[in-house]
Amino acid sequence: MFSISLLVFSFLEAHASSALDGSVIATSSLDWGGLSVTGGGASINPPYTTFDSQSHARTANFWNINNQPIWKDVYVKDGHDTYAPSKLNGAAESEGRTDNGSVYGVSAMSKVQFMSGDYGDYSAEARARKDQSYEVTSTGAVTFTVPYSLKVDFDDADGDNAEYGWARAWSRLRVWAWLNDNPADASGSWSDAINGTYTYAEIVGMGSQNSTLTFSYNVGVINPKGTYLRFQAGADTIVYDVNVPVPPSVLMLLTGCTSLFFMRRRK
Repeated sequence: MFSISLLVFSFLEAHASSALDGSVIATSSLDWGGLSVTGGGASINPPYTTFDSQSHARTANFWNINNQPIWKDVYVKDGHDTYAPSKLNGAAESEGRTDNGSVYGVSAMSKVQFMSGDYGDYSAEARARKDQSYEVTSTGAVTFTVPYSLKVDFDDADGDNAEYGWARAWSRLRVWAWLNDNPADASGSWSDAINGTYTYAEIVGMGSQNSTLTFSYNVGVINPKGTYLRFQAGADTIVYDVNVPVPPSVLMLLTGCTSLFFMRRRK
């Protein structure tokens, strides 16, 4: 009867190692086609746009960043359209993407596929960002508004995993600050328009939301060298899972107890 218990245990192990066991998926997107720039007097020239996207897939959970046995990382910068996909072992997948279309503009997706059995941890992380720089030609208020969408889903039918999902959409406004008043010296740097304040929306855990991010700034003075604003907005996602399988010792105990039960019933 003990050999039957071992056979049952072996079957359960073999069956569990080949089965899928749910997933955790996080998505974040900004509809750049829906971006509106309005104001009460400020006017701006057409923008110069830069793109930035990145993705990671790891064989350890997100918090164990200093110990990554396997790492898949893709980074794309300054392309007209960017697409940075990372996939690892069929269990971790992420992508950051930007383009000029009205469908998404900026999007990030992270997905981790749960698998039964003691396979270890997987995590995925993605981010995408667009920057648009505008030359301001008159003073007054200017407001940037961009639609966003966030969603995080968990699918763990038997409840044997510990999952985490996070999605965020954010925006920031920056202004070009000149180093001095010398017209021949064009050096300077981008500083935050409102003390580094970001506007953002996020989901921690499962859920979804759709709304807009809004950022306003009042241009009081036009610098003789020119005044420039940079609107930055991005999408970030992170997911990870920690597999929590039933220990083999527990399965052995359960099958052993089952064997004893049937032996007692026979007597």
